[in-house]
Amino acid sequence: MRYGLDELTETLTKAAMAKALEAETARREVLPFLGETFGGDAEALYKEALESCGVDLAGIPPDHYRSMLRLITPSGELAKPSFAQDSAARKTLAAQCPATSRIRKA
Repeated sequence: MRYGLDELTETLTKAAMAKALEAETARREVLPFLGETFGGDAEALYKEALESCGVDLAGIPPDHYRSMLRLITPSGELAKPSFAQDSAARKTLAAQCPATSRIRKA
């Protein structure tokens, strides 16, 4: 009997810790949108941040809220895509390794 209770306690503890970790991650991610927040679960925090940007969430499953928030900047605009390398990175490479100037472009 005791063995089953120990397993149940361990399972519930792990579930509670996972939920608390999700909420803490959400608090950090919504900080630019909502400021410092206390309490609430991850779903509620993401929903509040999206609604503060004017996003209509009708028909959207709650598990998509986090991904949607990543597409929006704190000012409420869509985020601009970033590129892996620009001309500044190539100049830096040439300064660090002058031998790369001998490599010809095809």
